[in-house]
Amino acid sequence: MPATLRAHFSTRNFLLSFFSLGLAVLIGVWIGSSRGTPTDEKLQLENVQLESYVRQLQQQLTLTSAKSSDLETLQKVQEQVITELRLGNRELQDKMHSLQKDLQVYQQRFKN
Repeated sequence: MPATLRAHFSTRNFLLSFFSLGLAVLIGVWIGSSRGTPTDEKLQLENVQLESYVRQLQQQLTLTSAKSSDLETLQKVQEQVITELRLGNRELQDKMHSLQKDLQVYQQRFKN
């Protein structure tokens, strides 16, 4: 084979190899991107589900905060009622002791 013919074949083989490699890369990218689409859709679906879950948690947090506030208010009211009952009980005990002393005084006067 003449030298010019060998150079022609090596250039042709190089171009054929380069074209085959380019075609293989394009096929690989196409296959990879088509397989990546379900993952993107799956991630979008998971994102929507997580956003929904976050909204539910925020609603629960709001309700829980309101219930906590209500419980704190009820606890304060209960403490006030207990304090008032203790004071009322103490006043009644003091009055009862005073009446018992008065009764003793009247009983002693009538005995004599």
